[in-house]
Amino acid sequence: MFFANISLDQLNRFVARLTIGQTGEVFILERTGALIANSAGDPAYIAAVAGGPNQPDGEDGSLPVTHPENVDFRRLTANESSNLLIRSGAQQLQHYRGHWEAIQRPEQHTIRIDGKRHFLQAIPYRQDYGLDWLIVTIIPESDFMAEIEANRQRTMVISLVALLSSIALGVWGTRRLVTPIWDLNRATEKLADGDLAPETQPTAILEVESLRQAFHQMAHRLGDSFRALKNSEQRFATLLENVPVGIVVFDQDGKLIWSNPLSRQLYGEGRLGTEVARRSETFQVYQANTEQLYPVDQLPAMRALNGETITVDDIEIISPKTGQRVPLEAHGAPVFDADGHIVYAIVAFQDIRERREVERLTTLYQKELEQEVAYKTAALEEAQRIAQMGSWELEVATRQSTWTQQMFRLVGWHPDQPAPTLQEILEITYPDDRQDLERAVAEAMTQGQAYELEHRIIRADGELRYFISRGEPVLAAQGQVIRLVGTATDITERKQIELELLRLQAQLTIQATVDSLTQVSNRYQLDTFLELEWQRCQQSTSTLAILMVDVDHFKAFNDYYGHLRGDECLQQLAQILRNCVSRASDLVGRYGGEEFILVLPQTDREGAGQVARTIQAALYEANIPHADSAVSDRVTVSIGITIVSQAIHILPKEAIQQADEALYQAKQQRNCYRVSQL
Repeated sequence: MFFANISLDQLNRFVARLTIGQTGEVFILERTGALIANSAGDPAYIAAVAGGPNQPDGEDGSLPVTHPENVDFRRLTANESSNLLIRSGAQQLQHYRGHWEAIQRPEQHTIRIDGKRHFLQAIPYRQDYGLDWLIVTIIPESDFMAEIEANRQRTMVISLVALLSSIALGVWGTRRLVTPIWDLNRATEKLADGDLAPETQPTAILEVESLRQAFHQMAHRLGDSFRALKNSEQRFATLLENVPVGIVVFDQDGKLIWSNPLSRQLYGEGRLGTEVARRSETFQVYQANTEQLYPVDQLPAMRALNGETITVDDIEIISPKTGQRVPLEAHGAPVFDADGHIVYAIVAFQDIRERREVERLTTLYQKELEQEVAYKTAALEEAQRIAQMGSWELEVATRQSTWTQQMFRLVGWHPDQPAPTLQEILEITYPDDRQDLERAVAEAMTQGQAYELEHRIIRADGELRYFISRGEPVLAAQGQVIRLVGTATDITERKQIELELLRLQAQLTIQATVDSLTQVSNRYQLDTFLELEWQRCQQSTSTLAILMVDVDHFKAFNDYYGHLRGDECLQQLAQILRNCVSRASDLVGRYGGEEFILVLPQTDREGAGQVARTIQAALYEANIPHADSAVSDRVTVSIGITIVSQAIHILPKEAIQQADEALYQAKQQRNCYRVSQL
């Protein structure tokens, strides 16, 4: 402990020699808060002779440090320092962080000591030898401000010198500039008085000379602008004089300041000078179709002077020439200056007698049209009743519909009940058709597509009826669908006829293509199918197999069992042949008598042989008795096979002939198959 305190004392003297600003301090302490060193020169520990009073061990040599066994040492904390900055800084830092171990990285704080701001920085210091110290620096704000104050004084002196120099230069420069500028000022006054070509004297100062030349260019352009403005005003006045409407202009006090010829013609030459406030009485301005004078505050000119832009068509005046009332349409608008104040009111008006006559005729025509529409509507209702058709409308936004009376009758509802919503319409639609109708209506509303759909409706009495519904979208100006309109036609009777025709057609198709005894394809269907598959085979690289099947000793079977049992035998064989081919592209047909043909697309020699063996095995399992057969005690068949490919250029009938020849070879042995490869 003694030698450690001696080392701390040396470190303390080193730190005390550091300069931290003018009055700043730095101190080093352990994580326990014990001082290690400080720049104030305060001791880091207290030493005392055993049994004697505690005294700091300083340089005065008051204690005999050569005999450490007689000395007791106690470390001082930063909070016990006699230096105000060190003691207050340590207390406030410990107040901020709670304990010294919480400071793990550099921190900066602003603290107050004796009411003055100080800046505090705490930096952790660690080494691999186990040192874990805190280095704390405290600098008063005044240390910084002192240098700033010194700089401020130097800046004021420099600024004062610069100001005096600027004043001297300004006086000299002003004397050079004032003469040409006064010359420009006088030219500007002349320009303001209307002289668009004022004269000025050239100057040697380039900037002022450039300004003088720019001034003359501006004056020249201003003169051109004034002349163009005057020409424009003349053209505008000519235009207003000749427009086919009356135009009058009033100032902000309501006095007339301008009028065109048509307005003077309508009002009379001597009466236009009347102020707006007296205009209704002077001009006998009436409300249309009444004997009441038009309210002064509602006149277009008065409303325009109040800031409104207004159009009215309910004004009538007495013509000064004919004494008759003349209906007018008037449009009034205010005219504002640059500050937004109303300076004028302009009113345009025109004689609308011809338009009123057109409106009267239109109203008369509208009444006649309504009567015609009512008649046509009644006729349409009758036509819809006869045609079993109703019409409807559906609002997209509300999903609410509007139905004609015939539409109610078609679904068995009373016409006095409310029209149904879209959801209610879907509820009376047959469940299997409901999704299709809902999809068609949705696409019409979202995509604007018209639709025509056949579906079923369940009437109120439970009867199922067939309908054709047609719907078309009605678009707004922006292109979105706002409603659907359409018709619904009851086609139940027609549908019943169509279904019966389809049934008969299917029956005829079966009769035309199916063998009535065995229910496999007949000779006609067999030839048609073979021709199609033959063409497909010639256009591809696949093969086509043809199997000709013949019952062994079938004549003996008929002679022994009878023709009725023979027919049953052929029916059983046809069923076995159908079961032995599982592909939809394969076909089994009766070629004639006890002979059958199988057409197997995309089948090679091996595949055809497999089918032949499957047929013989299945027929054996069926065990159809044949007591008079020379081959077996049960029915057997012989099979001739031919395989056709793209490279073989023969006709279908020639391929059947090849299969027949293979069958002939098989019948020499019976109950077997032979293959003829083309």
